[in-house]
Amino acid sequence: MPETITLDHRPDAASVEHQPPVPVVADDEHEFVPAALRRLRDAARNCCHIAARNGSYPADLAVAVLADTTAALTELAGWVAPYAGDFWPTAGGEVDVARTALTAARGHLDAARHHIDLVPAQDDSVTAVV
Repeated sequence: MPETITLDHRPDAASVEHQPPVPVVADDEHEFVPAALRRLRDAARNCCHIAARNGSYPADLAVAVLADTTAALTELAGWVAPYAGDFWPTAGGEVDVARTALTAARGHLDAARHHIDLVPAQDDSVTAVV
């Protein structure tokens, strides 16, 4: 029976808006995860290049997306750390340290999102129109 892969994260207006359907993957499909990991990397790189060249995006959306993406990376690191550790114990430990740092980053980003949701911007000239 195929196993459904899901990412557990808190839905909000920014993250629910464009969620693709969750794929169903059979246990014997060995190329699916490597391909998904490469797409994740490429999407992150493309987003960085685009954001660096175009400052026309709502800051609140950027913070929400960073928080949601960091949550997903934290979960992914939880799967990768023991898997890498089976082959390279030191590498698995380092991924686990990175997961701890991602967990802390997620907390800071969630705090920033909470602040954005509750506190008016200090300068209306930089408030994004959504």
